[in-house]
Amino acid sequence: MGRKNLVEFFRDYFRERSEYLEFDNGFRRWSYTYNETAHAARVFAARLKDAGVRRGEKVLLWTESRPEWVFAFWGSLLAGAVVVPVGAESSAEFVSKVARVARPRVIALGEDVHPEGGVSARMLRLALEDWKRPAAIAGPSAATRHDLAEIVFTSGSTGEPKGVEITHGNLLSQLEAVESWLTRMGKFVRPWFPLRFLQLLPLSHMFGQATTLSLAPLLGASVAITRRHSPAALVELIRNRGMCAAICVPRVFEALRALVLQRVPEAAAAGESKLTPACRVWRYRRVHRLFGWRFLGFMLGGAALEPELERFWSGLGYFVVQGYGLTETSPVVSLNNPLHAREGSVGQLFPGVQARIARDGEILVRGPNVTTGYYNERQKTFEAIGDGWLHTGDLGDLDREGYLYIRGRKKEMIATPEGMNVFPEDVERVLDKISGVRESAVVGLPPPENGRQEQVNAVLELAPGRDAHQVMAEANRRLETYQRIRDVFVWPEAVLPRTPQTGKLKRAEIRDRIAAERARRAPSHPPEASERLSAADMVRREIERRIGRKAPVEAGLDELGLGSVDRVEMLLEFEERTGRPIEESEFAKARTVGELQGLVKRVESSEEPGAAISRSDFPAWNRNWLARAIRRVNLAVWILPLARLLTRPAISGLENLDEVDGPVIFAANHESNLDGPLILAALPRRWRHRIAPAMYKEFFDPHFSRDNYPPARRIYSGIQYYLIALLGNAFPIPQEESGVREALRYAGELVSDDWSLLIFPEGERKPEGQHGGFQPGVGLLAARLEAPVIPVYLEGTGRILPPQRILPRPSRTRVIFGPAMRLEGGDYRDLAHRVEQAVRRLARGAAISAQTMGVLHNG
Repeated sequence: MGRKNLVEFFRDYFRERSEYLEFDNGFRRWSYTYNETAHAARVFAARLKDAGVRRGEKVLLWTESRPEWVFAFWGSLLAGAVVVPVGAESSAEFVSKVARVARPRVIALGEDVHPEGGVSARMLRLALEDWKRPAAIAGPSAATRHDLAEIVFTSGSTGEPKGVEITHGNLLSQLEAVESWLTRMGKFVRPWFPLRFLQLLPLSHMFGQATTLSLAPLLGASVAITRRHSPAALVELIRNRGMCAAICVPRVFEALRALVLQRVPEAAAAGESKLTPACRVWRYRRVHRLFGWRFLGFMLGGAALEPELERFWSGLGYFVVQGYGLTETSPVVSLNNPLHAREGSVGQLFPGVQARIARDGEILVRGPNVTTGYYNERQKTFEAIGDGWLHTGDLGDLDREGYLYIRGRKKEMIATPEGMNVFPEDVERVLDKISGVRESAVVGLPPPENGRQEQVNAVLELAPGRDAHQVMAEANRRLETYQRIRDVFVWPEAVLPRTPQTGKLKRAEIRDRIAAERARRAPSHPPEASERLSAADMVRREIERRIGRKAPVEAGLDELGLGSVDRVEMLLEFEERTGRPIEESEFAKARTVGELQGLVKRVESSEEPGAAISRSDFPAWNRNWLARAIRRVNLAVWILPLARLLTRPAISGLENLDEVDGPVIFAANHESNLDGPLILAALPRRWRHRIAPAMYKEFFDPHFSRDNYPPARRIYSGIQYYLIALLGNAFPIPQEESGVREALRYAGELVSDDWSLLIFPEGERKPEGQHGGFQPGVGLLAARLEAPVIPVYLEGTGRILPPQRILPRPSRTRVIFGPAMRLEGGDYRDLAHRVEQAVRRLARGAAISAQTMGVLHNG
């Protein structure tokens, strides 16, 4: 308590060796402890000092949510800088506007952003930083509670970004209130340790920051950030990683409900349940098994929660913690206590926060968490907090016991289901610049399938011959992702209705008129859920259901106003209907209705049911303590001595292993079944006992495709498979396309658990001195798992045990380890070719060395 800046909080809580951050890119996980995060933050602070950043200067973070975002945030504060967070979905144009206002000295970039010219700040790519290099511990920070910690920009109602000033004191007031509460209530939380949160809000969002940067350290919890967003993948992650809570916006909440109802249909009655909490858990135990028994519930922020959704999840026996806040309140105003929740309420006021209801019903807020104002905007600051109270623009009630209820908005701002705020004037300004648009009005309307949450709708007065949907498509290409228009209407009269005195649009009247128009043109006979549709029809029907009109094949998904959450929900729908997993990255690449139809059609017809390897076929048991002990004993007693006796290897290049941290992918040429044992014999101990070789899955086809073989073949193949999996820690990789996705995910699990991989990319054994082309799988593994590749050249095993020989003949061999390679890009064949060339260079070097030695010997 009584800290003068956030750096003091950082030093108090970021010293432990317990896990803090976990990042899942969809194939592999990375984890970082609290003290590793502290070291990385000091590295970034030193980087900023080298870049000439002085106290009070700005550092703009334009990156997707990932651990490096956290490193850069704390590193900026350690350097005395002010953080300017911008979401990865923001356009280069918006970021350029922010940069012109904030004038950052440095812009830290993520992997998913692509800056354009016109910004003079120095660019740093976070993915290229060496976070483990030495860094000095920074001295005490000179910042005070009144100094700026960050400036959070939103798209303002004038079209220019509006920066909300957040001070060290604003943020400290909130985290110190939680800290005080935990000193009294921590004993009730402790039984659930270790706590794990799944963070689905962007870190550029203030509620995402509050839970990740403040709440998690106060609880000693870890936070998982994922690039996988399909509901099925999220549920799997929650269950497998033992998550206690998910932090999300209501739209994700809805998508998860859809998945629950598809998997557990009887859960539909949960919202009507009057059972005790324990009875709810027992009655809906299938749902709790689906999420895992450690999962307690959800924390929601960013948008209003539907009461029916709250009743559904509470009825299942989960806690639902929702609150109310704004960026200007850093961010929490009120928070729901799940043990004393009131339906429809956003909870009681946060400690230290005051609120009152103005005569017109507007919620006014005052407290140490309230912003000092808008950056370089005196007039806007005076309008918002000129009388000492923040005018939120929201309408609500406050009961005698301090429970706050939100009734609507005084402002015309549209709060989208994704938790983003859209000012109608911003969208209208874009529309009015399009040729043929005489007049426009933008209002918020709920989507056809949802009765409350709003989306952006446009009403146009057009010149003769101008097509409204073409105008919408053109506008959506210019708008930010969260601003995109979902539906468009042509006003039937000469002018839009306006007030006579001020000429302001009568948005309420416009909204009511187009709501009635949309209801009139809605399909009168929606398709039955059980109707059997082709892939093309399925895609078209699903999109048209969401936008409420026809969707041409050539129409762009962005132009139709479909946002990221819509795509997540459609991904779930298509996976459930086709019964097959759809790769999220491929789904995201679809730009038009036709491309999406083609993708779903390919998935639907790709392979027969059950052709892919099921997850249960991948060995996990061979990594437990008993299997590891058996393997070590066998390696020491007979496998390694026999391999060394037969091969008598000459080993070189081990110094290359000292220059890289594991895990890595060892990629070697393939001459004999002795190649694997030879590499194990050549590796140092620290590598040898943390390696998983890939084995040719089709070699064990009698074990995997049991119906096609007689019992004796199945039994013999099964014994071979389990022995190799036990003694070699090997795992199957298919050479055919079916099952590759699951094999890749399993390889990701191995690498995430710090196991290096050993693969032979030629796919088959080649006679000594011959080399086959490397298959693209090595490029796929290296790029997706982001693991360095160590090329390995083997020579001589083909003489000892060629494919046609049963008994080996001892001979000398050679093993050469090359320098580590880091492969990036999507052309996996080219990446595999680069690895192949590296192995061939090692072979040529070995041949030249042998010739030189022969000349010297003869001389």
